[in-house]
Amino acid sequence: SILKSNYPPENIEIHISFDSDERSAVYESILTHFGIYNDRNNESVSTIYMGSTLFVHKFKHGGKRLTQHKTFTRIKERFLMFSSNKLDPEQTIILLTDSDNYLYNNAIRNLTYNFNRNPKKLAFAGYMTCMSSGKNRFNFWKLIQDTEYVGGEMNRFLELMLGTINCLPGGFTAIRGQAMLKIADIYFSDLPSESITDYHRNYLGEDRFMTHIMHQNFPPYSIGFCPSARCQTDPPATMFQYVKQRRRWLLGAIGNETYMLTDRSIWKQYKLLLLFKLFQ
Repeated sequence: SILKSNYPPENIEIHISFDSDERSAVYESILTHFGIYNDRNNESVSTIYMGSTLFVHKFKHGGKRLTQHKTFTRIKERFLMFSSNKLDPEQTIILLTDSDNYLYNNAIRNLTYNFNRNPKKLAFAGYMTCMSSGKNRFNFWKLIQDTEYVGGEMNRFLELMLGTINCLPGGFTAIRGQAMLKIADIYFSDLPSESITDYHRNYLGEDRFMTHIMHQNFPPYSIGFCPSARCQTDPPATMFQYVKQRRRWLLGAIGNETYMLTDRSIWKQYKLLLLFKLFQ
């Protein structure tokens, strides 16, 4: 869906990252679809497709945050290049999205418009809903998830009035390149996982963890919400999938909310927001 965007394709660079170094059927199908050959079994390969630069990575399994780290390392190398292909972090927007998301064709354009319109904004959360057509779209679990999404979007408007949004969703978030560079050393560091709370916070709720790092390092109102940038995601089709997803989300949320509500630096900047979250 990114390649079908109405944003200029020459300004789009796509990184498709696999959390596995195996040549899976999905990996092979992507290479075939984009006409990429990887006879040497390289970790990263690239091509130009429909005017956009496309990278496909397969990293050794380490979880979502480690895969993000390795992908960002590739992006950071583009910042340091001494050539015409060098990326300027001040002019770069990094969009984080999942493989099962479908972006509306004006989503990227609306995000960049809002960044240009609000130069003090360093990150935006997009608007996510569930896919509503195709096999297993109209089911009970999809309705529950859509209800939660809509409730979350309504919450974000109130959170913005109180200084910031509480969570940049890992499924659809845009962040300025220079902001990502500033928090990368913290976000991608070797985080503790000895206690259950630390593990849940750092490895199951990485999107909330990144948001809290931004709360600590940037002034209020640096994070925004862009409802005109929309995407649809593939919802759980069965109760088992729904419970598995909710277990992961809730454990990550509880770990991060506990940390946030006990962090003095966040209380200093967002007293009203934390009071709202405390009694929510």
